[in-house]
Amino acid sequence: MKRFIVFAVFLGFALSGCEKSAETTIDVSSIQCGTCVAKVEKAVQGLDGVKSAKVALATKTATVSFFPAKLQLADLEKAIAAAGYDANDTPREPEAYAALDACCKVPEDGGGH
Repeated sequence: MKRFIVFAVFLGFALSGCEKSAETTIDVSSIQCGTCVAKVEKAVQGLDGVKSAKVALATKTATVSFFPAKLQLADLEKAIAAAGYDANDTPREPEAYAALDACCKVPEDGGGH
């Protein structure tokens, strides 16, 4: 009976959402349009440990709520870079950037809005 009570308390704690989340804002200055916003949100939300992600085109930032026990800021930045966009000081992956639609490329590269 004692083991059951300990297990029930542990299970209740685990299911109560007591894991602490953190929130960070990431500079995604290379986004150009709504397609970019959707691609960055999808890249970040696909990571295990992301609670929510919202990208704002007007400020060119991504606000991400995540669980630090599962991933770190560098993981978020790498996911964005792998999608073809700069993330803070992490540069976009050239192959991913080359595959973006013309409207998603920064103006100095011959595209953009």
